[in-house]
Amino acid sequence: MSEKVSWSLLTLPIDIIYRILYQIDNFTIFCSIRGVCARVNAILVTYYRYQNLTTLVLKHYRIGNEDVQRLSTALKNDTTLTILSLNDNGVEALGTQYLADALPNNKMFTNAKFPSNRICNELAWNSAYRSRNTDAMYMLHCKKRNVNAKLRKLGYKTSNTSVCRAKTELKLKWWKRQTVQKLTNQQKIQRIFIAKQLRKKYGTKKGGKIFKWNCVLNTDFSGAFKLSPQNNRHNEGVYAESSLDIPYELRTISKQKFQKSIMLWGGISYKGLFPEQSPIFVDEWLELTRPKDTDRRKKVYYTGDRYAKFIQTIVADKAAKELGDLRNLVFQDDQDRKQRMHVALNAVKRVFINRIESKDCNAKLADVWPIENVWGALKENLRGREYDNIEQLKDDIKKEWIKFSVSLCQQMMDKIPARLKLVIDQGGNQIREH
Repeated sequence: MSEKVSWSLLTLPIDIIYRILYQIDNFTIFCSIRGVCARVNAILVTYYRYQNLTTLVLKHYRIGNEDVQRLSTALKNDTTLTILSLNDNGVEALGTQYLADALPNNKMFTNAKFPSNRICNELAWNSAYRSRNTDAMYMLHCKKRNVNAKLRKLGYKTSNTSVCRAKTELKLKWWKRQTVQKLTNQQKIQRIFIAKQLRKKYGTKKGGKIFKWNCVLNTDFSGAFKLSPQNNRHNEGVYAESSLDIPYELRTISKQKFQKSIMLWGGISYKGLFPEQSPIFVDEWLELTRPKDTDRRKKVYYTGDRYAKFIQTIVADKAAKELGDLRNLVFQDDQDRKQRMHVALNAVKRVFINRIESKDCNAKLADVWPIENVWGALKENLRGREYDNIEQLKDDIKKEWIKFSVSLCQQMMDKIPARLKLVIDQGGNQIREH
């Protein structure tokens, strides 16, 4: 009589174990097979499906809290999984907490998605996951003020009370969405490419073998500076029992339909702001280019020809006096269409031998150049002030202009390589750091 042979995972041949694994789905392999014993773990590491298991999609798997507990236990020791999707499952807050406790031990994990589970699950998950990895944080419905209405449209059974309670318990704050320039994927790729080229050519760190940012003159035109301050209509209100009790001066706010405004031109370098005493007012130099015997009531428009004359006369004269030898200076200007005309490019070339090429400036890098921060600081310092005429506005701009110290300008120029690095690190997206 033949003896019966008892098989176990400790004695089964590897090819037999491979056949068993072939019949099992990814969720079972990940949660149940791994951790059975040291031999199975060693075999599992060599199994091709487990090696390629970087994304685990468990949509409509009817996963509950117990399954999530097994999943979180496997996540603690896993080194392959990077993305987990639990769309349309019955995970509750307890299951979410299991996952949140497991993720700090898994350094490979980068992202998770399960927007179609219960709202408490979503809020709790985002709070725990965000505290661990801010780079992998994804957008949530809970950041909107009308969260309850939007969730109801998606089929959730929620109320204002439940949303507020979850928000309070998790200590979530409402953050206003920041306005940034719209960038296409191609523009983002171009920004990364140009940022790398500029860092390679002009240096990455002060004191390094190559650092030419101390020779760069960063110039640009500003936005419009208006006589009347910009008002926020949400703050334009008065507390009173009746509107009839409010005086007319407080009940109304006067706004001019077509406000007078001015634009500026200036630059920043290692020697401070340029020009030193005041920016160049665009309306004044446009008036200088007005042809003789023309109607002075007609507006003079900014063109490529006028920009060329502006560089060759006003800018060249002031630069020679304030910046010294222009052969050591690297000129950079905004790549407006008029400034890319041949007549404008040739004019810049005659005055400044060295310049950052136009092809290196047309990648929408306004968030990198420090002159944009100068215009922003001027507008912030003039916020809330109201003027009767343009001359008063110009006087205040001149006073604020000379407050920029040379040391501050040098610090702003030194940050250009780091800001280019941020563009690269953030995938070409606009940066907010100043």
